[in-house]
Amino acid sequence: SYHTKFQPPKVPGVDDVTGEPLIQRKDDTAEVLKSRLDAFHRQTEPVINYYSTKGVVASLHAEKPPKEVTSEVKNVLSS
Repeated sequence: SYHTKFQPPKVPGVDDVTGEPLIQRKDDTAEVLKSRLDAFHRQTEPVINYYSTKGVVASLHAEKPPKEVTSEVKNVLSS
């Protein structure tokens, strides 16, 4: 998997392993991503709000190292 800015192929437009030409899907654009994220938030926020009122939502900071996040998840699930 490549990213034009963060993980580009060694040769632009060419797969590093196979040498085949790379393509970008028509639905792989900033506009489509924004639309998907908007839909995600519109659909999930009511669910999160509902379960928050039931006291069963835990807020964890996932930017921590994976081992710390895993530990926090385990703690929440075991309580």
